[in-house]
Amino acid sequence: MAQPAMQPRMYQYEALEKAREQNTILRMDTGTGKTLVDTMLIRHVTSTPVLTVEPRKLIVFLSPGVDLVRQQARTIQQQTNLRVKSFVGDDVRRSANDKPDSEPLPLKFQFWEREVWMEEFKEADVIVCTPQIWLNGLDHAYWDLTRVSLLIFDEAHHTRWRRFANSMSLHYHPAKASGKSLPRILGMTASPVWKPEKVLKAIQELETNLDATLFEIKVHQSDVLKATPRPKEQCVEYDEAPKLKTTAFEQELLDLQPELEWDDKTWSRIAITKQDLGTLGCDIFLSHLLSDHLHHATQSLFNSPLSPSLTSLNTRLLSFVTAEPLTNQNSTPHLRALIDVLVGFRDRPHFHAMVFVKQRNHARVLVDLLHKSKELQGWVRADWLVGHGGKEEEGRGHGMDVKEQEKKVARFRKSETNVLLATSVAEEGLDFPTCSVVVRFNAVQTMTSYIQSRGRARADDSYLYILAQRDSLDVVMYSKFVDGEKGLTDLYGEHESVEVSADDFLDLGLDVYTVDSGAKLFHQRAISLLSEACSLLPTDAFAPVQQPKYTITGSGRTWNAKVQLPMIVCMGTQRVFHSATSTGTISTKAAAKQSAAFQACKALHQAGGLDEYLLPPRGTTRGAGGRDADGDRVDTTKVPESLTSRTPNLFGNIRNPDTPLFLLTVEVFDGDETLSIGLVAASPLVDFFGGKLFPADPDRELVVRVASRELLEIRGEERRDFLAKLDDFNRTVLRLVVNIKLMAEPLDILWAPLLPAGKGIDWDGVANVLVPIPPTGSPSGSHVWIPCRRVRTSAATFVQVRADVTTHSSARDVDPEPRRKHVRSFKKADTYLQAAEWIYLHHDPTPTIPDAVFQLRTLSNEVPNLLSRTPPRIPSTYHTPRLVNYPSKMCRTSPLPASFFQLMRQTPSLTRLLHDTVHAQAIINEFELPQIDIPLLIEALTAPSAMLGFDYQYLETLGDSVLKLLTTLHIYIENPTLDEGRMGPLRANSVSNQFFRTRSLKIGFNKAILSELFRTRSWVPSTSHDAKLVDDGTTVERQIKRRWLSDTMEGALGAAYATGGIKMALETGDKLGLCFGGTTPWGERPSSRKGVKSDFGSPAGLRCIEEKLGYTFKDVRLLQQALTHRSATGAETYCYEREEHLGDGKASFSVLDFWATIRLYELFPHSTPRVLTYLRALLVNNATLAYLSVHVLSLHRSTLHGSASLDLAIKVAVAQVESSNADAEADSDSDAEGATAAFSMARIVDDLSWSWDPPKILGDIFEAVLGSIVVDDGFRLETVFGVLDQVYAEIMPHLQAIERRDPVSKLVMFYQLRHCVGIKIKVIPTKDPKSTLPEYQATSTFHSDTVLATCTSSSKAVARQLAARATLAYFEKPGGEALFDKCTCTPEETGTNVKLSGKKEEDEDDEPESEEVPPAGPSVASLFEEEEEKSEEDDGAGEFVTTRVREY
Repeated sequence: MAQPAMQPRMYQYEALEKAREQNTILRMDTGTGKTLVDTMLIRHVTSTPVLTVEPRKLIVFLSPGVDLVRQQARTIQQQTNLRVKSFVGDDVRRSANDKPDSEPLPLKFQFWEREVWMEEFKEADVIVCTPQIWLNGLDHAYWDLTRVSLLIFDEAHHTRWRRFANSMSLHYHPAKASGKSLPRILGMTASPVWKPEKVLKAIQELETNLDATLFEIKVHQSDVLKATPRPKEQCVEYDEAPKLKTTAFEQELLDLQPELEWDDKTWSRIAITKQDLGTLGCDIFLSHLLSDHLHHATQSLFNSPLSPSLTSLNTRLLSFVTAEPLTNQNSTPHLRALIDVLVGFRDRPHFHAMVFVKQRNHARVLVDLLHKSKELQGWVRADWLVGHGGKEEEGRGHGMDVKEQEKKVARFRKSETNVLLATSVAEEGLDFPTCSVVVRFNAVQTMTSYIQSRGRARADDSYLYILAQRDSLDVVMYSKFVDGEKGLTDLYGEHESVEVSADDFLDLGLDVYTVDSGAKLFHQRAISLLSEACSLLPTDAFAPVQQPKYTITGSGRTWNAKVQLPMIVCMGTQRVFHSATSTGTISTKAAAKQSAAFQACKALHQAGGLDEYLLPPRGTTRGAGGRDADGDRVDTTKVPESLTSRTPNLFGNIRNPDTPLFLLTVEVFDGDETLSIGLVAASPLVDFFGGKLFPADPDRELVVRVASRELLEIRGEERRDFLAKLDDFNRTVLRLVVNIKLMAEPLDILWAPLLPAGKGIDWDGVANVLVPIPPTGSPSGSHVWIPCRRVRTSAATFVQVRADVTTHSSARDVDPEPRRKHVRSFKKADTYLQAAEWIYLHHDPTPTIPDAVFQLRTLSNEVPNLLSRTPPRIPSTYHTPRLVNYPSKMCRTSPLPASFFQLMRQTPSLTRLLHDTVHAQAIINEFELPQIDIPLLIEALTAPSAMLGFDYQYLETLGDSVLKLLTTLHIYIENPTLDEGRMGPLRANSVSNQFFRTRSLKIGFNKAILSELFRTRSWVPSTSHDAKLVDDGTTVERQIKRRWLSDTMEGALGAAYATGGIKMALETGDKLGLCFGGTTPWGERPSSRKGVKSDFGSPAGLRCIEEKLGYTFKDVRLLQQALTHRSATGAETYCYEREEHLGDGKASFSVLDFWATIRLYELFPHSTPRVLTYLRALLVNNATLAYLSVHVLSLHRSTLHGSASLDLAIKVAVAQVESSNADAEADSDSDAEGATAAFSMARIVDDLSWSWDPPKILGDIFEAVLGSIVVDDGFRLETVFGVLDQVYAEIMPHLQAIERRDPVSKLVMFYQLRHCVGIKIKVIPTKDPKSTLPEYQATSTFHSDTVLATCTSSSKAVARQLAARATLAYFEKPGGEALFDKCTCTPEETGTNVKLSGKKEEDEDDEPESEEVPPAGPSVASLFEEEEEKSEEDDGAGEFVTTRVREY
């Protein structure tokens, strides 16, 4: 909400009228309200009606500093109702999906996308930013001056410099010359000139640059004087200080200079501080320097122990400067002059003083000195304020960020401090309270500084003091400023303006490169643009930030420049560009350098290295604001954890009288005989073409088919009676053979017995499903049914009629050893009949007549899961046959054959098979997928929660590898000018979980998920417990998990590959909208590189590699490129990064990962997903690849690079590998730095992945060679697969389907099982003076006070693993675990606040509701088998099973 506007004065109205009439530069003193004038002008411009056909225009307000941008934006926002946006420069990129922010947005303006700017401008009326940001926007055609109504320059005197006025000289004046509509210009300044010499020239330059006229208040000048009374001025002269001797602490630091390594600038600042502020001030400055030095030492990369001598000196120095008072002996006349000035205002009410100093460190030291002055103690509250920009150097002083500056200004405004020691940052712009006293501690250097600092003294009866050494040039300079200012006011108002010509702003002979979008490249901007483009190139530990290298030659007025670019993929081998102009000669070094950069930028744009707006190519942002491989913006719509999915009811709604009814004859063939059963549904299930069920016997399969489909022509009452009979029949039979607890759950379909020869339903069997058994019994072994809800088992076989007892016998006589829960009933009952009535709720209609007692042998009621080919890992112990006794009247037999009841026991699996098969085929038809194998597609679509014995995890892992491979190849082929750093985000955006989730919802693939719970022991129809029928029963609603959206799509892709290879996978991905680039084979795509033999033969250094690979390159330059590191100088090819990206395996993205996944499936088809995950990681980790690079292929011998540290790292790694083939003596004699003990093949497949950390380049070149083979062979995978089979031939036979864990994982499991979180491993960098390699020390502690182990390594990761292994060894020692007796972890800390005892007593007659009983306490499985939702920022890298270690 806008705040009430301040009341303007008459002189401000005078300035406003002038600004409304023409382009104007307002010359108004500090404190006279320039900001109010520009605010009134903004109101005027935004209140003037415009034609509807005119485009919407912005107001642009330019301020030279970050703090000024923030302040001006806030003021405009408070004084108007306009939407204000402010922008400052920073290193943080912003995306189009970020929420708008009223504060200055952290950004790197050059790399915003056009859509981001359009969104920002759409939501703003006023833009406040720095001149450089505005210039960048104009250069890259994100906005145009013709769409700006008002352009305001705050502190306009800065526009005399090109960097502040380039937006005018490069854009405004050329646009004016071409007759375009331009904005009104308003400049504001307190002092247009810097020095009193050549005043008229300075004014004319300012007016020319801004195309505006300087205006001075004339008519209402008296109002100005009333509003801003000038302070009284006085030049305070002080005597020159004598030459001061070196202090004792200064001498000690000089003696320690070898440890300090301070440069000459630092010692020069120390000397200046001592001469200006005295010996105490010097010691205070030294204490600041030393404290900062020690602090930086602790934060450095190599955390070496602090020097004891420096630490001791720092302690003594701090104690000294804290206790030492300020005296005449340890101060200077300069400092005394300042104190004397301030003392004169001791009794001044509302006292505020501002002291301007030249150096940052002086401001900080003076605060301490003023607080030590006895004359000032008790009433002076000093603080310091400095700028935040510039390079931080030792001794120069720390900068302040904007927030810290604002806090200090606010404290000064609230009188919490009353003396502010400030640098020039306080001269202009910032909003300070009126000051009583302003002191220039150092000499005034410019007219602008003099006038602006004086403007801070705006209080009544205020003073300006200039401190200057007696009889120095500083006194003379001050006099010149005073005398010169007297004539400036008249000159400002009466000077003659110069007509501006556009030619004055055109650098003759310098071209302007304009692209179709309107973006322009100028010579003046080429160097910075080229530098920014190169800074985005990929880097690694051995190739730091890439920058162009310039070479300048010439003399006098003729100069030439050459620029050599780092490796840029789109430039190929063209890396050197020379300066050139249309005039033929270049007169300055700077112009020559600009010309060379200009030529390089042109070529970079033409090669695709800069986009249509002369920026690095877009689409390289990962996640929000980025693009996928097809160029579409990433959809960042938040998908909830759980969501509703609607799928058709495939069986139809038999309860709807308007739907047809079908009788399907379902046949089940077990290899010997065919059994038939009838199925009544509201759908003919025409998409069911057969399927299989899998009994426990692995040699048998049940083949299921629908033999016939008959439309039942029944209506009305006949239909209702038909369904009612079958419903009763199904409930009776299902309670007997499937679920004795089945109640009134609605049945989706109805089963029925059939007459022989397909003559319809056996209605006699339906009506007489159960019949009484005569008292004489039934044939031995015949089936008996006990249709009572309270019995333990409802199926049995007849044994005999008990001749020794009847129902009137004693209960104990019938069953001497009753079950525990029946004992009480047996004791109370007089007869067995009475006990049976109580226990089973049995009612005998003739209780006075004794009844026979049948002895039966129970049969299992277990419902088999016939859907999974893999038998359960734990054999069922659900039922043990036993002899039981029942009254004969409780027992029933059935005229239906036992085979029918056998089929009915299979109906849960049979129903699920029918449903899922029809569902899978419907998905194929709806999404026009290729004909994927139906069982594989069912597996791919089945969520883990379905509990079918299989789910999508295996195929999702396979599909994940297929996805990454196909996406990576598409990106590689279609983006030949993108390097690895830009391909990576494209790939991540195209395979991320977010991409698949939103894609699944967009195309409706969420309906494909099969999540219905399948519980055999407590089976009920699927729609009765985890779903509901809607739309009159034609649609089923279920809740699905967010994760299933992405996993099932990847599973479908895996099923497609398993069915029809890469071709079918491409077709499936194309139909699902994945970023595969269509179905055309890669080698046949127009943009792919054909495998054409080049004119280059294989040199000797590469021929041996080809022999070891078993592959001869058609273009050997690809192999050369695969072996070239970015640091290589003079390389004839690009580096290996693009091909390494293609062959990458560690990130689960490409060729190597795909090969490893396929081969592991073939080697271990029945292994667990967790083991396969471990084995795949073993095959593709950097240690294994480095071993193969060195030991098998010797790639290190032909690697091209230009880094000495990389060379050393490779030599160390090679020595370690070669030692594996040497004997123990050779190991001990190895003189390579950092060499370790030999490792065998057993170690390679066991602990190499965590115990050895070779340089990444060795793994990278291996992957790059694989990628080069793929490209060279026309993107045929068979060849590179053959190469990999050969290279890994030594390792593959040693693989075992055993899960091995690294020591850190073992340690986590160890202490979590003991409910302790007090074991920590901390890794810190150290430095061995005798080694050139980094060292890391890992320390394991127990509750921070007991050290368990300490290990060191040149790798941080290896050091941590070694410490974990040593910690486990500690606890394996006798008495080691006794340390846990001291553990103080609480259940809340460990996450184990659960009750571990007191199991609920289970009713023996009640079946357990779940097949799995949770363990009574945490287990390894519970800690490591928790399903984890993949992170939003996850790159989508797949695993066989997603696991995590619980974090506390």
